[in-house]
Amino acid sequence: MSRSKGDLSSRQEGLGGDALAASPATSPVSRRLSPRASQHYIELDAMENASEHSTSDSPKRFACHFDPVSKKGKVLVLLFDRNAKATFKEMSRLDLLRMTQEAANVCLVYVPDGADSLLSILKEKFSVTMREDSEAPYEFRALEALLATLSVYFQADYEKLAPVVVTELERLVHGRMHSRELERLREFKNAMNEFEAQVDGVRRILMELLDNEEDLRLLYLTKLHQDPSLLQDLWSFDSEEAEVLIENYLQDIFSTRTRAELMQHRITNTESLVTLKLDSKRNYLLGVQLIFSLVAINISVGTLISGLFGTNLNSGLQSAAGWFWGVVIATVVLFVVMTWSGVMFFKRKGVLLK
Repeated sequence: MSRSKGDLSSRQEGLGGDALAASPATSPVSRRLSPRASQHYIELDAMENASEHSTSDSPKRFACHFDPVSKKGKVLVLLFDRNAKATFKEMSRLDLLRMTQEAANVCLVYVPDGADSLLSILKEKFSVTMREDSEAPYEFRALEALLATLSVYFQADYEKLAPVVVTELERLVHGRMHSRELERLREFKNAMNEFEAQVDGVRRILMELLDNEEDLRLLYLTKLHQDPSLLQDLWSFDSEEAEVLIENYLQDIFSTRTRAELMQHRITNTESLVTLKLDSKRNYLLGVQLIFSLVAINISVGTLISGLFGTNLNSGLQSAAGWFWGVVIATVVLFVVMTWSGVMFFKRKGVLLK
């Protein structure tokens, strides 16, 4: 969307008609491309209108980024005319610049890698917008189709991800804890973070566009083409139509972002609950370890007593009647009393949970 604004503002004087260019920045899919990648390719099989631009039936690979080393650094562009007819074209940098300068009542959409599902929605929205709102200027119909595509794409992406996340969260809360389940929780959290970042990026761009009155007025390509003198005084006409259009879809995108944020909070709450359960189990194991330590200490006391009476030193008690059973009973009673006293002491201190 940000590159679209730049294209719009830089082509006002050279346009022979109404034109609108849409860059991959308008698509959340394009942000997944690494800026460091020198070149990306798309393979197209029997794409619509592909026969018009290809002499071979074999799949064709298109570079989505210009590579100064490559001899065929071209970009795949989807061109929409005023009748919403979509045509794929493979263009070089010079061809694309010439097409942008000479375009009239067309919309150029740069095709990013892996945008098949997004393009199908875009074609549908262009057809609906051009058919239902034929009185509006072409640039606003194209802009509405792009914004509607983003809104539908975000909603569909959320509706596809949310049920899976909710099901897994419920199983985590009521089921047993496994390392595999915790790993899935981390994956869901990362997926929602990525989705929320995509929605936030589009929302931020639209907010910046609404805050810039000059860019809003530069969206009126038809009016500026019919009366070029308006370029000297952009504040002479109102930009309410553009503001209302953008605000309507901004509200839809913000609603999707709110739902994603609530889901993110739910994932965080589940993660906290899982952490509490793990802490409870760890405390239980520590309590069991403490009890066994008390038992081991008391057994060592009994071992000390039996060792004293088992020495080879002559004490005169080894031949006395009743001493053996007396010492055994006293040692056992001492063991039980000391163990019970230790357990009760740690319970009163809150170390051992009841």
